[in-house]
Amino acid sequence: MADPAYGTAHQKRRLAWAAEIKRIGEIQCDCRGKCGRHEGQCRTMIRHGDKWHLGHGVADKYGGDGTDSTPWCPGCNQAEGGKIGTKHRKARRASRAWGRPVESLTP
Repeated sequence: MADPAYGTAHQKRRLAWAAEIKRIGEIQCDCRGKCGRHEGQCRTMIRHGDKWHLGHGVADKYGGDGTDSTPWCPGCNQAEGGKIGTKHRKARRASRAWGRPVESLTP
């Protein structure tokens, strides 16, 4: 099953941004440093025909609905996604009994 975060609404936003990039020729990656790769706004320019992603101000995992989606370069978006995934996995692990000696887990 496809991820609902990338459904019809996501595709419409992506098409609208693609048309805008084509119209103006290029746009600056809108990552503002959340990815951890740089401070301040990313300097990467996204041009018509380049690969790019829709970055989000608030990630889907944290209640975002994608309406704040803007063009991000793939590097920033993937780095931010990795950070979100790591944070989400760490939060789940914290609820378990990690850290016990291995011997105590064997029958």
